[in-house]
Amino acid sequence: MAGDSRTTLVIATMDRFRSPVETLLQVKFDEFADVLVVDDSESDDLRKWCASRPVTWIRGPDENVQAARNHALDRCSSEYISFVDDDVLLPTDFGARVVETFESHPDAVVVGGPTLSNNVEEARNRCYREKMTVNPYTGTVHDDSYRWVPEQPVQVGLLKGANMSFRTDVLRQIGGFDTHFGGPAQREETDVMVRIRRLGEILYDPSLRCFHKQRGSDAQSVDDEFDEEFIEWRFRNHGYFAAKNFGTRTWFLGLLSMLVRVCGNPESLVQLAYRRIVLSQRFSVARCFLAYGDGLSSAKEIDSADGTGVVQRDT
Repeated sequence: MAGDSRTTLVIATMDRFRSPVETLLQVKFDEFADVLVVDDSESDDLRKWCASRPVTWIRGPDENVQAARNHALDRCSSEYISFVDDDVLLPTDFGARVVETFESHPDAVVVGGPTLSNNVEEARNRCYREKMTVNPYTGTVHDDSYRWVPEQPVQVGLLKGANMSFRTDVLRQIGGFDTHFGGPAQREETDVMVRIRRLGEILYDPSLRCFHKQRGSDAQSVDDEFDEEFIEWRFRNHGYFAAKNFGTRTWFLGLLSMLVRVCGNPESLVQLAYRRIVLSQRFSVARCFLAYGDGLSSAKEIDSADGTGVVQRDT
């Protein structure tokens, strides 16, 4: 597969060295118009490593991963822009595969592939459905990219943020990434997918599959102590996502769905009980639901401040 220089590869990182280096060592640099590393680290180790290689190192905005990606988007002059996490193992000829997928599917505005991971907790495996969807009535998300490898490219409702490539002009057209998602920034990539799919197709291509080394859905290894703050941020960000993109009615129906459904994201009451009882993970269920409510409050505050009317689009 011949190389192509119509794509910019972006890796946003913070306070890590080994993981982004391992990712960069797989990259065929001549396939890309540029390879950008947006670094919010306190250490200069990664900057020094990049200096002797065909990598453009830039200081990050020291805000969050969305701001770092927007920083790279501002610098991008290529037709396509690919974002991968700093702990991802890429397939051979990744850049050429991205271009080939876009050329084969002219209606696609964003393409990506499976982000396979061995490090996904049993609770999520029990809900595996081979789905990549967002329910506009409840805001419920199904993301099975950690296991699902279809036989051929398929249209989906979302992609994993660890492996997503955009038509640069279309990503700019929707304003890039929303920096209001907090904490570990869960749901920010889904927000982009919901906004961009109004302009074209989202394609899930098995040829673009990569391997997520350290993180599945919960950003922890099985030996780590469960991070209570992490799951609370997931509920807060999901509440913000649902209210912002679909309105207060969808936010409310999403709350009701958590009480009655079994699978989906954010976790239902059943899934939370499974975490507490079977997996012995210690966190407050009440605080998760309160965080979901904080998401609605945040959406209304931001909407009031910028006048976008984002919480008015009830389905």
